[in-house]
Amino acid sequence: MIKRNVKCLFVIVLLAISPIVGSAQEALTLEQAIEIGLKNNFDILISDKNLDIATTNNNWGNAGRYPTISFSMKGDISPMYQKDQNMTVYSANVMANVDWVLFDGFRVKITKQKLTDLESLSGGQASVVVEGVIRKIISAWYLARVEKEKEIVRKEMVTLSKDRYDQAKRLAEMGSKTKYELLQAQNAWLEDQGNYLSQKVTAKNARRNLSYVMGEDSSKSIWGVQGELSAEDKDFVMADLLDKMYHDNNNLKNQYLNQKLMVDEQGLAKSKMFPTISLNGAITESYSESSPQHPNMIPGVTTNPSVGIRLSYNIFSGGTRKRAIQVAKINKEISDLKIDDMKLSLANQLGQYYDLYDVNKSLLHLSDEQVGAAKLNLDISIQKLRSGAINSFNFRDVQVMYFNAKTAQLNAIYKLQMSYVDLVTITGGVIAAYSPAK
Repeated sequence: MIKRNVKCLFVIVLLAISPIVGSAQEALTLEQAIEIGLKNNFDILISDKNLDIATTNNNWGNAGRYPTISFSMKGDISPMYQKDQNMTVYSANVMANVDWVLFDGFRVKITKQKLTDLESLSGGQASVVVEGVIRKIISAWYLARVEKEKEIVRKEMVTLSKDRYDQAKRLAEMGSKTKYELLQAQNAWLEDQGNYLSQKVTAKNARRNLSYVMGEDSSKSIWGVQGELSAEDKDFVMADLLDKMYHDNNNLKNQYLNQKLMVDEQGLAKSKMFPTISLNGAITESYSESSPQHPNMIPGVTTNPSVGIRLSYNIFSGGTRKRAIQVAKINKEISDLKIDDMKLSLANQLGQYYDLYDVNKSLLHLSDEQVGAAKLNLDISIQKLRSGAINSFNFRDVQVMYFNAKTAQLNAIYKLQMSYVDLVTITGGVIAAYSPAK
């Protein structure tokens, strides 16, 4: 009996100090959590770097529009042995060369378009990454908020069980309650305290996961959550959602960009069927002298400028150019098929999200009514328990019923909100809806 009382006292002390421990953490709204997460997330940082690379590469120089200028210098020392006299000849050549492709089957223009499309694709892929991060943060924040509310409900259960246990003790002392009923009330109180402590750990782990998703070191700080716990309850029209998805879905946009890249590849393959015209200019300076001076060799400097136009055309290459055009055409057809497949898949996924959202709305409305009825039943049962109109066993059933209804309501809020986020994401609007204002 002493050990049990010590255990109860230890649990009560833990319950008493837990609000003090929890109050040391800073709480965040959903908007603040998203803002921090978008700044810290490593996937976003990496995608931004990839976009920087694509932007840097997208210029006319990489496309081959500008001429290439080269410089070379060469020096020689040549010993010469003759019958009557030996000598050493020193010579130096300095050459500057300019090579400029004037026409190569529009390859420069097509290459520049390909670099632009690659930059757009990098931006589109970055948008998909941001969408995924926003969804993760929303999910983590709502889970942390839901688990915190469950912790509050568990604490309420502890308070009700404690009142029931105190009343049972008073009635047992007056002989109105049996020992069996007193033990049942005590066990219910202890059970609720244990469940409350377990829920505190679950809620803390949910907040720890939120810190991780935000890119924060959870070993140093665990963010809390604050703000109204509610879900978006809107009416959508399936046809409008389909139109918006086909127009704004980022994955579909990226697939269209991949299709444009296949068109670019076709153009590059066809450009090899044309001749290449290039302009070449060079200037060469030569210097030579001998030591000892030879009467037949006059030292001096010679300058030789030259300008020319070169035309080249690959008449036959074993059919490789035609095969390259054929392969590029097939890749374009594959890209078209992928778009059709993605449209069909997204439409199917949207239909599932739409139906699930409607079901979750109905479930939340039902859970709201269920909580209202369970709360009213609990309030009435509390009065009846105090007046002795019902026994402690019936009250326990009502108490558990209220907890289950409240838990179902919290879960319904989370599911409805995430269904809404999925609908907004697949239709390409999650970034505009949840990104912090610049």
